[in-house]
Amino acid sequence: MARIITQHAYLLLWQQGFLLFHTGIANLSPMKTLHLSRPCILCDDACQSAHCLCDACLKELPYLSSACASCGLPIETSTHSDICGACLASPPLRLKPDQQQGKCISVLHYDSPVDYLIKRMKYHNQLSIAQLLGQLIANKIKQTAYPLPSEIIPVPLHTRRLQQRGYNQAAEIAKAITQVLDIPLNLHICKRVKSTTPQFDLPASERVSNIKNAFALSTQLQSKHLALVDDVMTTGSTVWELASTLLQAGAIQVDIWVCARASTN
Repeated sequence: MARIITQHAYLLLWQQGFLLFHTGIANLSPMKTLHLSRPCILCDDACQSAHCLCDACLKELPYLSSACASCGLPIETSTHSDICGACLASPPLRLKPDQQQGKCISVLHYDSPVDYLIKRMKYHNQLSIAQLLGQLIANKIKQTAYPLPSEIIPVPLHTRRLQQRGYNQAAEIAKAITQVLDIPLNLHICKRVKSTTPQFDLPASERVSNIKNAFALSTQLQSKHLALVDDVMTTGSTVWELASTLLQAGAIQVDIWVCARASTN
């Protein structure tokens, strides 16, 4: 029996710019009909899946094919090491003898249209983008042979900025990762106690001092293997400051998972 679209569903579709024609529309299920109403954030074509991007735009994102496992910057695929020369010469974190170097997972180049997507997510409440980016991180992690951490920690926002924005984009990305990898999410162990100038407003030379001592922990970590989640990594000052804080509190390994890696050039 042909399904009848309710007046409410019809109005919803009309408001989103879709004109319903009588031919064949009654044979669509309500779920499929409503799904067609979701336009791609980048090109406005209908999304073919549950993502906020259509398949074509998703395929054309600037993916990182090969990156340093320590800092996340691109490396030549012909190299015999997964660590870049700069990190081999000067590791970004100081480790104790019983601690292990964490793995840095970066999925995308911070280039167009990734920069646009992240700004829409951070400043315009488009959290469907966080869901997509979290799934991309989780999918890449599943393709590696790296051991998984016991907990995921999103890079926290200072209370003042969290109140202004209404959400922490890193936490929203982390929630999507936990749905795929089934790893506990810890939102309470770490706080940002220092209200800092936004890192993107500062030159690289000032970012380390700006973020110094910005984080505090509520407990010791007892040899835990943890993963930090953030949206963008530029110089690495923020994630490495937090990773250093976690290691000083007893973590045995801290991985860094970011959606996009920006060039430091």
